[in-house]
Amino acid sequence: MSAAYSGFTVEIPVTVRIEPEVTGAYRVEALTENGTPKAGEESAVTLLVRKSDGSLDANFAGKKKVNVSGYSAAPVGTSGSFAGTDLTEGSTEVVVTFTAGEAASQLVLHRAAPQTLTFSVDGVANPDVSLGVTPSHAAASQLNIAAQPSAMVADGKAFKVQPVIQIVDSYKNLAADSTVQVTAALAPSETGNASLTGTAVVNANGGIAQFTDLVLSGAGAVVQLSFTADGLTPAVNEPITVVGDFAGGSGTQADPYRIKSAGQLDKVRNYLSAYFVLEEDIDLGQYNAGSGWQPIGNLGKSVYRNV
Repeated sequence: MSAAYSGFTVEIPVTVRIEPEVTGAYRVEALTENGTPKAGEESAVTLLVRKSDGSLDANFAGKKKVNVSGYSAAPVGTSGSFAGTDLTEGSTEVVVTFTAGEAASQLVLHRAAPQTLTFSVDGVANPDVSLGVTPSHAAASQLNIAAQPSAMVADGKAFKVQPVIQIVDSYKNLAADSTVQVTAALAPSETGNASLTGTAVVNANGGIAQFTDLVLSGAGAVVQLSFTADGLTPAVNEPITVVGDFAGGSGTQADPYRIKSAGQLDKVRNYLSAYFVLEEDIDLGQYNAGSGWQPIGNLGKSVYRNV
């Protein structure tokens, strides 16, 4: 800028600053009162709509659509809720009410794991905002069979696949801090001659009880095991078939071993003090070749007194 007076010209520097126009509903901010809630616990989430200059947009009001995504499902398959609406797979559209640029709603997450949620508010120039939440497991409430024991086990032999039991909350999140004592036993409904031996009481470590040497006895039995812990809902495994050297029985006079095949008859030599009952005609033709059928017991001794 220049000015002239009495023949003199003076240059006067001038700085002109043009303030940008402030626009409303420019971006969204998300705040939570608790970023580490327990699974299933309500935690308030506040969505703030700001102008381009960072101030709260008091004119942003009324019912607005908010799309929520980024959450994940708990082991039971549910994810939680936002503003009273269940969160479904992928993303969920929720309607919330804004007052003077602000809306507070309750968030509930079911999975105990870090999750980064994205809230997309309809009617905002930059509608997306992310919020990190890390829920922890809820109170332990039940036992869950993480590894089913062998479906078929040898009579009197340790299971090839031993059961693994988890201590979990109502959403089946692992209660990794649990050290409760877990007991394995025949399910209360089981009757008959089956019995369970081995280390049947195990302390959980990191929320997991690992059994190592359980044994079922009682050939022919089909049984289930019950796993219990104080204050927790028990778990019952899938049926287990006990396979023995014979078709069934326990070898007592009241419940003799049952023989239905040549192979089972051959096993008699290993149980000479037990009782047996022959339930089928036996064809020993397969032993005609080679060394043939080997006698059971010692010559001159009666070994069939219990048949």
